[in-house]
Amino acid sequence: MGVVQGSTWFSVPAGQRIQDSGWVGTNVPWVPVPLVNGYYSGQLTVTAEAGGYRESPLFSTVCRYGSASGGPHCGQILAKNQEVTPYEECQDEVIGGCPEEIIQGTTKTNICADRGDSGGPYISATGHAQGTAVAGEACAASGNSWFQPVTDSIDEFGLTLLTIHGTNPPDITEFYCPDFGNSGGGSYDCQMNYDTQGDTTIQWTTNTGHSSDEEWLLGTCGLHQTVNVSLTVTNAWGVDTQSTSFTCPMGPPQ
Repeated sequence: MGVVQGSTWFSVPAGQRIQDSGWVGTNVPWVPVPLVNGYYSGQLTVTAEAGGYRESPLFSTVCRYGSASGGPHCGQILAKNQEVTPYEECQDEVIGGCPEEIIQGTTKTNICADRGDSGGPYISATGHAQGTAVAGEACAASGNSWFQPVTDSIDEFGLTLLTIHGTNPPDITEFYCPDFGNSGGGSYDCQMNYDTQGDTTIQWTTNTGHSSDEEWLLGTCGLHQTVNVSLTVTNAWGVDTQSTSFTCPMGPPQ
């Protein structure tokens, strides 16, 4: 299928952050695709919204899929930035047992995981990639599991998360400026959503001196002032833009 290009496990130099990540460069005819084996759910796509990754908050629902226990296995995120000791499968094979290694920066869930599920994906209810399984407690015991956030692996090796958007310029799918429900009294709120793949930058600019690199923009303005707003979203394959002008909203939010 391919050749291992990189992996992380032991902390080198000692004392630095340990994570459980790796990647394979595929050989022809293997072509990576933005799909997840959903087992009983069929093939699942990695959404293009926000580039396929939008971190799920605490107590939100995520689902896990693995080669040992199939899926979907769904539950809640319980805690973030956790340390966990993975399965110690080598106890009977290594003199003195396994070295004590603790994976750092993991996310804890109340979803079980069996041996053989390691590396399987976790995705949110909206199809956003969340991470890969690194440790777990048996499904027979209804245990917990932990995943390494997907951004750890992407950042470690400089990779791109594939989405159904493919190698195309970004697409601004929603643009509310101003968002009248949250604008008024001399303040304005703009919101956007976008489809993309890979590293993507967002840049809002205005004539009122406000800017943002997030999916929203907050600003203030004066009575009767005309507000000019421009939005640029850029990835490796192109650019999408939106712009608008409006009179400073002075009334109450609608």
